[in-house]
Amino acid sequence: MSSTDSIKETWQLNTYQDDCGTDSTSSPVIFAFNDFVPSSSNSLSNLSCRFNTALNRYSRIRTIKNVSVKIIRSKIFILFIIINIILGLVCPFQINGKQIATNPKQFYKAWTSTKEVTAKKDLMSIDMAPVLKFQNNEKSAINSRVINDDYKEFKIKGYVSNLNIKSLIDRKRSKLKKEDYSKDSKNSEKLLSIAGFEVMLNNDYSALATCEDLEYSSKILYSKKSKLLEDDLIKIRKELIANDPFIGPLVHDETENDWTDKEIMEKRWFRFGASSIWLESEQCYITVSRIVFSRAEEKSNPDVSLIRAQAFDKDWNEIQGKRIPKVDLPTLKDVENELNLIDKEFGLNNECDKLSKDSVAYDNCMVSHAQTFLEDQKRRDAFINRYFVTYPTVYSFPFKTNGKLQGPEDARIILRKTDTLEEPMVFFNMDTDHGRKFFTYMPHRFINPLIEFDIKVHGTHDVEKNWAPFFHEDDTKTISLLSRGFIHFVYSFSPFEVIKCSLNDGMCEKVFEKKTLALSNKNNFGGMRGGTQIVQLPSIIPKVTGKQMWLGIAKSHIENCGCGRHFYRPMLSLFVESNGIYHQELIVPSMDLNSEILNWKEDGKACDYKNVMSPNSIAAWEVLGQDPKTKKFDDYLVFTYSESDILSKVITIRGILDYILRVYGEKDLLEDFIPSTDADSILGTTLDCMINYANDQCKNYGASRKTSYWDEEKAKWIHDGESPNT
Repeated sequence: MSSTDSIKETWQLNTYQDDCGTDSTSSPVIFAFNDFVPSSSNSLSNLSCRFNTALNRYSRIRTIKNVSVKIIRSKIFILFIIINIILGLVCPFQINGKQIATNPKQFYKAWTSTKEVTAKKDLMSIDMAPVLKFQNNEKSAINSRVINDDYKEFKIKGYVSNLNIKSLIDRKRSKLKKEDYSKDSKNSEKLLSIAGFEVMLNNDYSALATCEDLEYSSKILYSKKSKLLEDDLIKIRKELIANDPFIGPLVHDETENDWTDKEIMEKRWFRFGASSIWLESEQCYITVSRIVFSRAEEKSNPDVSLIRAQAFDKDWNEIQGKRIPKVDLPTLKDVENELNLIDKEFGLNNECDKLSKDSVAYDNCMVSHAQTFLEDQKRRDAFINRYFVTYPTVYSFPFKTNGKLQGPEDARIILRKTDTLEEPMVFFNMDTDHGRKFFTYMPHRFINPLIEFDIKVHGTHDVEKNWAPFFHEDDTKTISLLSRGFIHFVYSFSPFEVIKCSLNDGMCEKVFEKKTLALSNKNNFGGMRGGTQIVQLPSIIPKVTGKQMWLGIAKSHIENCGCGRHFYRPMLSLFVESNGIYHQELIVPSMDLNSEILNWKEDGKACDYKNVMSPNSIAAWEVLGQDPKTKKFDDYLVFTYSESDILSKVITIRGILDYILRVYGEKDLLEDFIPSTDADSILGTTLDCMINYANDQCKNYGASRKTSYWDEEKAKWIHDGESPNT
């Protein structure tokens, strides 16, 4: 019986015809009092009866009171539990002295005020732990396997630009005065005198800022094991020859008729350059790679290049038959049901079982179904491909087919994300009748997916390649539902130049270039080229008022530095935009993660003709937590790279976010990069330090490895200690 039922029953007992002959409908308390007032007509027995009745009434009153108290107490208890749950979520409590939550004021502040900070230095002290605590990571690319992986330490060294020169001067002057160095000091030959320092003040930035002043070092972590991204080239070749009337003839040669599939693959087919993005809506990585077919049997001398596209899960297992609908067509509510209806329409559903009672009709049905199945399947697939992209696949679009070097080269991928959709965009260079131009292909679009870029006024060069794509915050803000908006590219890293391109017609304009800062040729360095796409800091990190910040991993290329003839390595770059002025705030000249790189001949780790570790993509970059005391973030950056233009690998890096944010505490950098007459010296000094360090890394890598390279002019291998002129 419930508490409510008990009250109801007890109250009903309060109104009754008592055994003493009196109608008892008055208030129980008043009635009980009256029952004790003597009456001349009352006999002793009647008085006793009334007394007992009063006692019964009193007991019923106590019952009502007890039940009511129980109900009140139970409701208070429930309310107490609810309040405690709320307080447990948002109020601070301690475990072994460690605060693991925040109070309501802090919690609210974390969700509102920390969306933006006023200065870059504020980034190193932000507290996002309350927000991260409630973050739903179910759809994250980072799972328990990545978190629990084994990680090793990597010492990372970079160089900053835009030092606060006044602060640097004060610090050096203070140090000299403190040490009391003078011309007569015992260390006068080694250390700068005060007089000499004062003379130097009249010189430029390069004389004041040394590489030691610009250097910024720390430690990051990387996963011990890298994952090799593989594909079935034999299957790809067969499918292209059998099913693609455009590409098939380009990758088939009569001289191969007597070769085995294995021989053809080993001699003429190559795959590398895997570039990936995490597509949260589909819970998979989309990965594009370059496939090369070379009759000359050389990976650097292709006849045709193609873009291979695959889908992988969080653990980098390939997903076969992954279908993704195109974003510019009507959205289907029940995709699986629609696909089943299409199968039925094209006769792919085997309905012969309905004829099982008639053996002759059943057999005829099965024969007819088998005869038309493959053709019906081709028709079905051709129809579906208008509305879906089915992975794995080879992206197919028209390209020039005469001569060598046909098709798209050096494909890279970037994620385009708006409030309503996310989609991959693939960028590459490709030979045309008017030179090698830069393109984008939007595979998840039906309408006009291929766009060629052209720069207004300036025009493009005969060869356009190595553009590094990124999105400015205004690029996806459009005034029309029909418009795709814009995209930006780093057109050149040194000098730093940026172009903005329309995704509707491909027209581009330079929005930041060398002449903006009046830079001299000493800031020209062709050894820094596009590598990965360029990404904004993780969305959990607050914006800096009036600024945008991005991170990219470019590619350094230096020659004859001590490891073969050509040496390629990833180089980290943090750059900032404010009021239309772009600059590289921090550059890490070499981020090889202690990797042993496969040599060009693919038979070991020696330094031969080329030693290539090429950055391909930042596949994902997510923050899962933050230590509330140290303010250190727990971030994971998934990085893909290639070795020797033959292998594609993926590795996870931790600690990149802390490294770039803490530079604002370690180094006194100006809040804005202001164009001035010192800009040439400021950037040039950082560039010199960066180049010198990259060369040293090359020498150190080659010192412990046998070095040889192929001299094209002499047509011979040059080995350790041998002059090319001999």
